[in-house]
Amino acid sequence: MPSTSRVVALAQGRLLMEAQQHHKDGSAAVAAAAGAGGGAAGVRWRAGAPQESNGSARIPPITPRTRHRANRVKAAIDERIDRLARRQPFINYYLMAVQVVVHIITLIVVPQAPIASRPVLETAAIDDPAGNSHVLHVNKSGNVLIGPSAQDLIAFGAVFAPCMRRDPRVDAYVQAQRLESDNLGCCVHTFDSQGFTGTADECTGLAVFFNETICYGRRCCVDPTVWPECVPLLAADLPNDTAFEPCRVDLVANPCCTGIFGECSIMTRDECAFRDGYYHADKRTCAEVDCLQSVCGLFDFVNPFIPDQWYRLITTLVLPPGTIYLLAVLVGQLYISVPIEQSIGWKRFGVLALSSGVGGYIISGIFVPYEIKSGISPVLYGCLGALYIELFQSWKRVLRPARYLLWLVLITALAFAVGTLKYIDNFGHVGGFVFGVVTALIVLPWETFSNWDKVRKRLIAIVAAGVLALMFITSATMLFTGEAPDCEACYAFNCIDWVPGMCDDDARAVI
Repeated sequence: MPSTSRVVALAQGRLLMEAQQHHKDGSAAVAAAAGAGGGAAGVRWRAGAPQESNGSARIPPITPRTRHRANRVKAAIDERIDRLARRQPFINYYLMAVQVVVHIITLIVVPQAPIASRPVLETAAIDDPAGNSHVLHVNKSGNVLIGPSAQDLIAFGAVFAPCMRRDPRVDAYVQAQRLESDNLGCCVHTFDSQGFTGTADECTGLAVFFNETICYGRRCCVDPTVWPECVPLLAADLPNDTAFEPCRVDLVANPCCTGIFGECSIMTRDECAFRDGYYHADKRTCAEVDCLQSVCGLFDFVNPFIPDQWYRLITTLVLPPGTIYLLAVLVGQLYISVPIEQSIGWKRFGVLALSSGVGGYIISGIFVPYEIKSGISPVLYGCLGALYIELFQSWKRVLRPARYLLWLVLITALAFAVGTLKYIDNFGHVGGFVFGVVTALIVLPWETFSNWDKVRKRLIAIVAAGVLALMFITSATMLFTGEAPDCEACYAFNCIDWVPGMCDDDARAVI
């Protein structure tokens, strides 16, 4: 892959130029050093010698003195390149290992989603709370990348904006469900001692409906004022009155959280399991349940019903959405980010990776907040952005630089095309690329050839640092305090139906 040799070559070429600057031994010494030790793979570097009109290099006579200086330059270059080769890409190795471990854990802990490019229809015969058997048809998300379902990815730490900050649309949807609890009563079967909380229509013909209380409601408490967190009345203490029948029933249905926006319904455990929901056997109504917390998982919200999981911007970087994705990014790290880390060192690379990864997912959370996003690919796009900066700052030193720019453009275009597939986040890629470019202006080593050149490039780095800080402040403010935009084109940019129906189950609005 051309990018590998390009990265290594740019790094080695930079060392050559540093040696040229330090020794200032003339074109002959540099030309000799370049011929002896500057054979970087993939990129041909211009020697410092002037050019004849016919394109051939004019090499001044080599004297013992210039030969000695050339050998010193070559030795310095060889020593620096050898030191470069000994650098270990600790951050990349760590990220690779963690991604593999996390993916193995997800495959073991949660069931794998159907391997399909579109939703898969599943059917089952389930008894409802009233005891009626009926056939359920449920569309379940497929994962062509061979990995967990979208809901399981959220539970493991994928970026999903409603889990990270309050969303007015999600709040309104959840609040409407809580208000529905005011119209519920207790349905007690006429043929046994079982019952469930539901509406009068659900009880018709099969149960007795008590519309002034739910099953195990306030009247079943020693102190009704502290319901639902109350001490229940013992069976022996219950009055011999049919009004207290809801306190004697065995519940057959409880709140179940389904979907990804905090949807809640009273259903049996079997139906909840078939819908891949979260069953709350200790709750009586949906008003008692924080379904969004159930869906988001990880650590509990600091304040109930108020999402605050900002740390998903980091956890998502080591959560591959599937096996195919994992294999692809591991190859990408070996060919792109590993050589960069060896070139600039683990500290500089750490800043580049964190900035492009977090920044990319912030941008994605702003424009496509209801899509589930995970994986380290925004970091790789940030590294691509750094390669552009590396090439442009070495433009005059590279032989035929336009050829390598074309390679970079083709690789970038192909990478963004891949980003239109499901579970691949194109906005995260764009954001990672932009943040990577700006961060590269700060962290990449600069070649300076005079005091003024040194001052100018330091000013560039300072300005870039200010721009980067402004980008983070502005984008983070928009993500955590703004409202989700109505942008259908944004979702189309993130997922294109290359296969009919591939993007049908993408969440583009609160249901």
